Amino acid sequence: MKKYTGFILLLLTVTSCSRDIEVPENKAAVVYNRKNQIDDVVLKTGSHTIDFLSDVSLYDISEQKTDFKFEFIFNDASAADIDFSITYVPKVDDLAKICQKYQQRIDQNSISVIVLAETRAQIRALLVKIDKGELDEKQIFNIVEKNIKNENPAAGIIDIKSFSPGKLNYKN
Repeated sequence: MKKYTGFILLLLTVTSCSRDIEVPENKAAVVYNRKNQIDDVVLKTGSHTIDFLSDVSLYDISEQKTDFKFEFIFNDASAADIDFSITYVPKVDDLAKICQKYQQRIDQNSISVIVLAETRAQIRALLVKIDKGELDEKQIFNIVEKNIKNENPAAGIIDIKSFSPGKLNYKN
């Protein structure tokens, strides 16, 4: 037992220690615990103390712009391409929950891929309910803008600061 005492003391020291980290401006940190699971806390700009064996992933929380261009199908099975842009900021207080929901690994420190995929799926699901001749281009963009600003999943992940309609190209 005596030969294990030193090892046990070392193990207890390491696991009970903490360390200080600094979260820079325009960043937020998500903490991954010893089991590589996401803690349910978001660290904002400033100094923080975390468990010695925990790690953090820094996320850019400044205003970001994403351009969308993709094909979709109307309810009447006709196809079109749509393009638009949004400027947004991530929902900082929900960042840990977002990372948990989408199973973000520690090396994936951006939600832009989530925003891109979820918004694209959301708009496709919206537009498949509309017939090609039912609304004009302006009305379609108004519906798209309202939907991504007010409906999940996009509204649950980001706060949209601006929406810029592009073009709607109908296919034969």
